[in-house]
Amino acid sequence: MTTALRFVDHPAFHRASIATALGAAAGAAGATALAGPLGLAAPALVGGVVGALAGLSWAEAGRSAGRTGLRLCAAAAGLALLATGQPALAVAVALALGLAIGSGRRRVAVVGVAGAVAGLVAAWASARVMGAQETASLAAPLAGALAGAAVGLATTLALAARHLTLAPDPVAAAYRALPPLAGEARDLVERGRAIWAGTAELPVGDDNRELVKDGVLRLFGVAERLAAAPAVDGGGIERRIAELDHRIAGCGDAVARAQYVEARAALVDQRRYVDRVGAARERIVARMHHCVATLETFKLACAQLDATAAAREAADARNAMSVLGELGEGLAIAAGAEGDGLSGLSASSPAEASAAAASPAEASAAAASPAT
Repeated sequence: MTTALRFVDHPAFHRASIATALGAAAGAAGATALAGPLGLAAPALVGGVVGALAGLSWAEAGRSAGRTGLRLCAAAAGLALLATGQPALAVAVALALGLAIGSGRRRVAVVGVAGAVAGLVAAWASARVMGAQETASLAAPLAGALAGAAVGLATTLALAARHLTLAPDPVAAAYRALPPLAGEARDLVERGRAIWAGTAELPVGDDNRELVKDGVLRLFGVAERLAAAPAVDGGGIERRIAELDHRIAGCGDAVARAQYVEARAALVDQRRYVDRVGAARERIVARMHHCVATLETFKLACAQLDATAAAREAADARNAMSVLGELGEGLAIAAGAEGDGLSGLSASSPAEASAAAASPAEASAAAASPAT
């Protein structure tokens, strides 16, 4: 899955759509009824646009008199172009400005363009309704209400642009950010990705889908820590310890022998760190297997609409993710301790290790002793 186009806040859209359509119809009916005394040009368009923007302002959460005033000013500015004999352009400008107000910085351009297109459609639809033979015998306010409803419908379509959003896929983004993986870690990550892909049919925000997403993201995070943990050759440390044992056994100088002993102790510390990280890595891989298997079982229970099994598997999945996260943190701590412990203990030869471990007093004594 990649970035998807989502429609958000359905209740607000439904409320605004109904209020916009009713406001446009009412405004067009009133303007058509008063067209003669007021001398209005294209009364259905004027009333429809003003009524649509007024209905939108009423339906929005957090009604604002200032926002309503701005929209009416935008309608007036756009409809002033009616004097030029271009009703389509007048309505396009009015709706573009009116709908852009309150749309937010990220959406203002898209909503403005959608409003302009809706204005062109509204002008065309209104003219068709008012000029149709079927509406010729109707009372002027009723015909105007029908034309206003067409304006409201076009405005409603433009309102959809305020509820469309690009929803990036967090799992896809996390997958792309992973370092190169190999072996079991890569296989498990791919299985986790496949589990997430299997939830595509579930709606955004669904609890089951969110649980799978959290589990797969946790799996990816642990795999990244696993890849970042340094791999140390334990066999090399064992060979160096054996070499130092041989040197200690054959060393006749007490000072040199003491240095070899200290170097060996440092290598034993290295071996302990390596064993600790190795055990942590093994536990991590085992828990990753458990987490993936639990998520797969949970997905199957959801697919079969088995609520009882899904609830049970969801609890198991949450527990598996919790333990997996703790092991991942433990791996990071062990790897950090290993890095600290190995930072000054990685001499390329036993002689360099013994020199690095020598204390100033012992170094001075060794320098003062006669060469043999």
